[in-house]
Amino acid sequence: MRKLHIEIRLENSTSKNDENDENLINKIKQIMPQYIFNPHTFLPSDEQNNKIGRNILRIFIECLDKSRGSRIDLTTERLEAANYYFYTANNYGEMAEEVAEKENNEGDSQVGTFQWELPSIEFEGFWENLIYEIDDCPKSKLTNFISTSLKFARFGVDPKILSRNHLILLNGIFYLN
Repeated sequence: MRKLHIEIRLENSTSKNDENDENLINKIKQIMPQYIFNPHTFLPSDEQNNKIGRNILRIFIECLDKSRGSRIDLTTERLEAANYYFYTANNYGEMAEEVAEKENNEGDSQVGTFQWELPSIEFEGFWENLIYEIDDCPKSKLTNFISTSLKFARFGVDPKILSRNHLILLNGIFYLN
């Protein structure tokens, strides 16, 4: 049986380092429902946040060995064995990087790339559930793609011979050009 993956989005002004991880996880276990349908997003109420002593905005729960929509009992044993991930989402949106046109002497520029620092509120629900553990999961594929692209650049592979997309994630920043 694979573990549950529980992703906990904290309010931006909150840091999980304020408290012992084990203590915080034990408090979170107390507010979990008895069962869910896979995957499940849980939004704690104000009363539950008061019980925890934190402002948790969202809890995403998924079990990778269960099909979508299947019932999962959140037993004590299953919650004990779960992987817990804490994060805060950035809310300042995309950043545009402009490039100057050389042909035009007027100094006009156009947007060359857009950047988002992840995790971002704009991608809430997309990025958070990409889990690293399995070989065929999107995060592993993306990490392998970046590693291979960097090797191609380091060894001077001609892009005319071996083309690739220009989508790269480095240090939590999303680049699309």
